[in-house]
Amino acid sequence: MITEKKKILLFQIVTFITMIVFIIIPIVVPNIHKEVKLQDHEGSLVFYNSDANLTTCEITLQFYDKVESGTAVIVFYDENENVLEEREVEFEVVYYNYKSPRRDRILTSSNINVSGKVKSYEVISYDNIPAKNWNRYLIPIFSLLAVFMFGYFLLSLRNKCKEYTLNNTNILVYACFSEHYVKVNGNKVVVDKWLSLKPLELTFTLEDGTNAKVVYDILNRISLYINDNLYEETK
Repeated sequence: MITEKKKILLFQIVTFITMIVFIIIPIVVPNIHKEVKLQDHEGSLVFYNSDANLTTCEITLQFYDKVESGTAVIVFYDENENVLEEREVEFEVVYYNYKSPRRDRILTSSNINVSGKVKSYEVISYDNIPAKNWNRYLIPIFSLLAVFMFGYFLLSLRNKCKEYTLNNTNILVYACFSEHYVKVNGNKVVVDKWLSLKPLELTFTLEDGTNAKVVYDILNRISLYINDNLYEETK
């Protein structure tokens, strides 16, 4: 197989594989869930209303990894370690202390109203608190790249190479969407660097003075004309 044909085949394979990768990534990424681990937590009694027997609490959770807002199950106890309430509590990203490099790992839940006088609490589970999700950025980016590579792959399919033999003269025609050229006995005799989506003609003269012309049609099919006559013999 000649070098130009290898180049075309390799380019088509690379663009096809790249396109498939960019298609698969937006499909696979949403299904990847990173498990977060709780590093520390802190709770405080904000206010106890003795008349209503109601305690208002605030709890802060700190994780080893960057996290999103979510819910955690908390159990509240009185001074005798009796369960007052087990509740799924909503936690939000901390917006204060914006200079802290770890603020995106801290979640807080304020104004948790619990019946009874709270003495202590326990974090039972935090399965509904996910790791920081970058999918909203990755999915659109790779989706656009997949569309771009699909168009690039279609253009690569237009790349063609054809070789002719005329009176012991080798004529090689290479048609790529970014470059077109003709080689006579291994030497380039005419080159066109422009992308062409319309019929294109490249004319040249052989060593014996014969006029030759290569025509690319709109489908990038290659035709060779010798002295204005279509030449069919190829190898």
